[in-house]
Amino acid sequence: MKKVLLTNEKPYFKANLHCHTTISDGRVSKETIKEHYKKNGYSVVAFTDHDVLVPHPELNDENFLALNGYEIQLDKWESDDYADTKTCHICFIALEEDNRYPACLRRTGYKVGDADKYTHLLEFEEGQEDFDVSYGLKQANLAFKLGREHGYFVTYNHPTWSQENYPIYSKYEGMCAMEVFNTMEYRDYLTYNRHIYDDFLRQGKRIYCIYADDTHCHYPLGHPMNDACGGWVNINANELKYRTITKALENGEFYSSNGPEIYNLYVEDGKIHIECSPVKRIIFSVGRRNNSSRIETDMCLTSAEHPLNADDEYIRITLVDEEGKCADTNAYFIDDLLGEE
Repeated sequence: MKKVLLTNEKPYFKANLHCHTTISDGRVSKETIKEHYKKNGYSVVAFTDHDVLVPHPELNDENFLALNGYEIQLDKWESDDYADTKTCHICFIALEEDNRYPACLRRTGYKVGDADKYTHLLEFEEGQEDFDVSYGLKQANLAFKLGREHGYFVTYNHPTWSQENYPIYSKYEGMCAMEVFNTMEYRDYLTYNRHIYDDFLRQGKRIYCIYADDTHCHYPLGHPMNDACGGWVNINANELKYRTITKALENGEFYSSNGPEIYNLYVEDGKIHIECSPVKRIIFSVGRRNNSSRIETDMCLTSAEHPLNADDEYIRITLVDEEGKCADTNAYFIDDLLGEE
C-alpha cells in the first residue's frame, strides 16, 4: 500500500514563517513585505514581530495569507554588549485566525525596536500575568509549553546565532519545529543547523524543521545581503485558507528549501521514494552512523528511493542542486512509516 507524504496532486504554497516589520525592529512596513513577497512567489507570511501580537487580516486576499504571530526572546545579559549575550528566540504562530491572545504576554519591560508603541493593541485573557523572559531552561520550556497549550505552532529559532550549544538546547522540550536554516546566513552568521536537528531527533524528539528568513531588511530590498526571500517552506495544502494552512503545518505536510523543489514523497514496498526538480545530490540521513545513503552523479537527479530499516529510527532527505542550494524534508520516524504502510 502506498503512503503519500507530499504530493503535487494538491498545491504547494510558498511561505515565510519568521518576519519583522516596522512594528518592532524591521526596516519596512507590513504592506511592503506583502508586496515584495508576493512578487517573489509567496502566498503566506507569518508576521512575527517581537513582543507584541498584532494581526494583519487587512493584508489577506485570494492570493495572500497573513498568519498571526509574534516572537519572544529570553536574554542572558552578562555584559553591556549584546554580541556576548546568550539568548533563546521563540516564534508563536496562531493556529486559529481568531486567536489573538499571546501565550506569553509582554505588557511591561523592555521591548525590541518600536514594539512598545503597539502594546496598547494587545489582547489578553482576564487575569493573565506578564511572562518572565529571564533566560534559562525553565522559562524556555515553559514558553514552549504555553505556546502549544494556547494553540500556537511554536518554533525554536537560529540556535547558532543565539550562542546556544548542545548542553543547553538538548534539554528544550515541547517545540513544534526548529529553524535549520535562517537567512541571517546572508549577514555572515552560521545558521545552517541540520546537525542540531539531528541532535533533537536522536533524543526521540519528533519535531519538524523549517527554513525561514527572519526578515529585518537591514539592507535594501534586492541587495545581495537583504534577508528577504532566502529560505522558505512549501506547504502542501488543498487551499489557501487560514486553518487549512496551519493544519498542514501541524501535520508536517511541508518541506523547506532555498532552491530545489520536491514534487512527490511517498512510501511504498518498504522504501521511501522522492521525485524532485533536477539536483546534483540526494542525501538520505538516518538515526545512526552507518546507514546513511548518499547518491551523487554527474547527471541531474530527479528521483531516488531508499529502503526503510526499523533500526534506523528516522529518515530525512536533503537535496542539493548545482548552485549549492538545498531542500530538506522533515524527519519521518520509521515506526510511523512502516506501521501505516
